[in-house]
Amino acid sequence: EDEILALLYFKFPEFSKYSEKLREINRKRKELAISLYLKKKVSLEAASEIAGMNIKEFIGLLKGRNLL
Repeated sequence: EDEILALLYFKFPEFSKYSEKLREINRKRKELAISLYLKKKVSLEAASEIAGMNIKEFIGLLKGRNLL
């Protein structure tokens, strides 16, 4: 559920206006982005957007966790 909300909130911010879960999702956004990317649910670019990072930073995060 959180992965779907993260995808919606960060790709379509208008959905997050009235969300009570947004704060919780924000705290976990990097983890959710990694999970979505590893499951091939989103592209590298979309995952980096969800994580709030540029692509280079996101790749660095993945490499730092030995996921790439």
